[in-house]
Amino acid sequence: MFSNRALWAVASLALVWLILGNVLFSPVAVARPASQATPTATILVDRLNVRSGPATTYKVVASAVKGEKLAVTGQSGQCAWLKLSRGGKALGWVSGNKAYVQLNIACAKIPAATAAAAPAAAPAGQGCGTVINQLGFDVNISLLRSDGWKDAFTIANGAEKEYCVDPGSYTATISSPARPGAMSFPLTVQGGERFRIPLSLP
Repeated sequence: MFSNRALWAVASLALVWLILGNVLFSPVAVARPASQATPTATILVDRLNVRSGPATTYKVVASAVKGEKLAVTGQSGQCAWLKLSRGGKALGWVSGNKAYVQLNIACAKIPAATAAAAPAAAPAGQGCGTVINQLGFDVNISLLRSDGWKDAFTIANGAEKEYCVDPGSYTATISSPARPGAMSFPLTVQGGERFRIPLSLP
């Protein structure tokens, strides 16, 4: 038989063991840093051009519409331009003007990004247009300037052609061997400008 003193000593040791076990072996919650928010830009205007680089001299490659929220993967010029992706795929660049887009985080948290060199400027004094044929058939385009100068060229189906002319007022006429008739419209060209003219059916 154990004495009351011995039983008390064993009970005391057991109590100490339980207390120390709880202190030494109890799991401790480890604080985890909050995950950083993914930078996004919400489009504020009805339609916003998406370009191949961070300047208006780069060509328009897509568009974004009002309310669309796109991932921001980089920025240029302290968010003057934003590099975007859509559905995990690179999309292009948009103006970072606060009238056009709204960021969900500070610009300082978005890494700087680079782009391919900007396309060369239009020849001195001329305006240049890139015509993209999306009509499904070859087209002939003729230009007649108000002073009588004229020229013509053909663009194959699916092709595009850059054409530069002196400033002035022109009449452009589009025709095709695959379609009857022709369509004419006025065109005013200013020196130094670049624009794209996609040809497509409604």
